[in-house]
Amino acid sequence: MMEKINDYFYIFGGIKGLIRDGDELKRQLYFVKPEIMMITISPEEVKGIKYLLRIPLK
Repeated sequence: MMEKINDYFYIFGGIKGLIRDGDELKRQLYFVKPEIMMITISPEEVKGIKYLLRIPLK
């Protein structure tokens, strides 16, 4: 699932919500140990994150 592009870049593709994809990513991250990670999220997910950040912690 993880593809090495060159010595600096890897691409991991997964389906949100699939436990097996999360488990595989976790295993791969222990191997690669990246300094920087970039993820893509939808505009709706950005709105949801902003909403959650506005809720005060109890």
